[in-house]
Amino acid sequence: MKRAPSRNHDTLSDIGSSLVETALVTMILLLFLAGIADAGRAYVTFIAITNASQEGARYAIRHPNHIQGIRDAVKAELASDHIYLSDNQIHITSTSARRGNAILVEVRYETPTILGSMFGLKTIPLRSATVMMVLSPQR
Repeated sequence: MKRAPSRNHDTLSDIGSSLVETALVTMILLLFLAGIADAGRAYVTFIAITNASQEGARYAIRHPNHIQGIRDAVKAELASDHIYLSDNQIHITSTSARRGNAILVEVRYETPTILGSMFGLKTIPLRSATVMMVLSPQR
């Protein structure tokens, strides 16, 4: 005679369904955590390129005609964060090098993602621009 399973003991099908549910929930949680990591990395990178554009603008208000020096100031600020830019990712716009005129330093960077291969978003484009007024051009 077979004995009916008691309430204290799970049947094999109950154990199997629990394993499947755990596997599904674990995958969803891992995707969620990877998304949070991508967003966090993008935020930290955005802060770094914002600081770099401000540093470039600070250099530019004193040396508005020294374009390579402005780019070097931006690159030096980002080097400590292990972010390396090419010159075409740094845009400098000024009306003229006269006192009181505006100068714009814009930094563009695409930060790689963890989930990029799964969802087709391999990078997150970031952009930061800083506008300052030329103080007194140094020669």
